[in-house]
Amino acid sequence: MDASFGYFKQKCMETCGVANAYNLLFSVNCLSECRDLLYCKDCMNGTSDSFGCISLKKGKHAILNKNYSQQEYEELSLK
Repeated sequence: MDASFGYFKQKCMETCGVANAYNLLFSVNCLSECRDLLYCKDCMNGTSDSFGCISLKKGKHAILNKNYSQQEYEELSLK
């Protein structure tokens, strides 16, 4: 899984400094119930379903720190 420095994490790959996280890929310092993040940094407090975000708190369906509706996010994430 190539994850370093972290605890209570599942399905995390190429991550560092994550805690209480699930399904993070290529992300750093994402804490407190984060899930389904790709290329994110310093996200926390339940951030989920996001791509390329930095310092996002309680974000959901975000791309480059901009929040989208679930439908818009799903359409954009397919591209």
